[in-house]
Amino acid sequence: MPVIILLVIKFFEILLREVIVMKKLFFCILILMNVHAYENYDECIINSMTGVTSDIAAKEIKKSCRNLFPSVWKLDKTITVVSSKTKNNDNKLYQEKFCDNRGAGGYCADEVEIRKAVLDDNKYEYRIKTFFENCPVGVSSGPKSHYKILNCTLNENGKIFNAKIMGWTKPQIFKATLTIEKRLK
Repeated sequence: MPVIILLVIKFFEILLREVIVMKKLFFCILILMNVHAYENYDECIINSMTGVTSDIAAKEIKKSCRNLFPSVWKLDKTITVVSSKTKNNDNKLYQEKFCDNRGAGGYCADEVEIRKAVLDDNKYEYRIKTFFENCPVGVSSGPKSHYKILNCTLNENGKIFNAKIMGWTKPQIFKATLTIEKRLK
């Protein structure tokens, strides 16, 4: 007898999950049927929320309206992020016990990193604008030559920038100039 009761309970759990999914689908279909009636996101929200009393339904309507009227990325600001200072490696020939890295010409070199992550807030989603060819890194202070960018990456959703730079001269500080974009959630 207990096995039958467990099966009945499991059946109703599955049925309840399906009903919730069907309700969400129903609201999305209602909005899609009225797609021609709305000219923008705000109009879609205002007209679709009439008579809605459920928070769940309101969230689904907002999602559906955002899918119909996606927000666009806009320039937010430009920021500069700097590295730590490299060691003074001027004219020091590479020797394993004294140097971390070998730079060009066989001189001691020092590796530094620049890292920046952007986070969303309640209203906006943020990302670092994609750079296609040139890594946005240069010298902030110190000699303007005698360095090499080892890697320069932006993760696929544009949230994390990372660059590794090697310098083999007098102390240098490197900078990355990044453009931050935002869009409404």
